[in-house]
Amino acid sequence: MGRLWSPWRYDYLEQETTEKGCLFCHILQSENDADNYVVHRARENFVFLNRYP
Repeated sequence: MGRLWSPWRYDYLEQETTEKGCLFCHILQSENDADNYVVHRARENFVFLNRYP
């Protein structure tokens, strides 16, 4: 089986995260949908795009 390598993602993998807590809670509480790639908010859920697909 071959390996899939995406070198443009490597910078992301090497980053040290300073954010604490739940990613989903952070996005849900934020009102900056454009920066968080939120495409839809509903009463009990929300949809957002993967920043590094």
